[in-house]
Amino acid sequence: MTAAVAKELPEFPFIYVGGSAEKEVPPDMATITFTVEVQDSKPEAALDVVYKRGVELIALFKEMGIPEHDFETYNIDKQYRKDDENQKISGYEVTQRFKVKLRGLTHYIPLYENLLKMKNVVDINADFDIVKRKEIEANLMAEACADAKKQAENMANGIGVKLGSVYGISKLSFDAIGDRFNAPGYFKKSMMGSDDRSSSQIIFAPATIMLRNSVNVIYKMENQR
Repeated sequence: MTAAVAKELPEFPFIYVGGSAEKEVPPDMATITFTVEVQDSKPEAALDVVYKRGVELIALFKEMGIPEHDFETYNIDKQYRKDDENQKISGYEVTQRFKVKLRGLTHYIPLYENLLKMKNVVDINADFDIVKRKEIEANLMAEACADAKKQAENMANGIGVKLGSVYGISKLSFDAIGDRFNAPGYFKKSMMGSDDRSSSQIIFAPATIMLRNSVNVIYKMENQR
């Protein structure tokens, strides 16, 4: 939902408002990403360990009842390391990235604990989300629009004018207006959290995550009759 607005200010009296809405909800999904990393003087030795860890991880996923379509493995990468003094190759680092999606949080703590205990597993990160995100965000957008309208009505009543029709509405910022009022990017900045997903590196899942939505609206002003 984006409106095209000219770079110059509208040539009529207007009210420019930003509406927002937010809601805390308990997460029911988690995506865990991590890397298997092995360093060795021989690349084939490092690669063997990466293969071994991969087999162990897939066995763990299956044991926990995680379906195959909910975990992904990525291409194996190899980098060499050099000595600081003579710049000769001193060893190799072989890595492979994994991603696991959990539908429900029953297995979150057991899986995270296993990853922490497993050798060569690093860079563990968890992102939390909800299944009904789109539905909740649609409701939040409606609430944000209502919030914007209420603010505009209050402003119009405060100066004794009538709120007119909507001239422009967008989730993106109307940069020209922000610049004219010495607030460049103000509404753009306020939108940065509109698609917030909670990210955590602790072993406990958060009780709730915050969902937000916001909108920017330009209303015409009309004289009271």
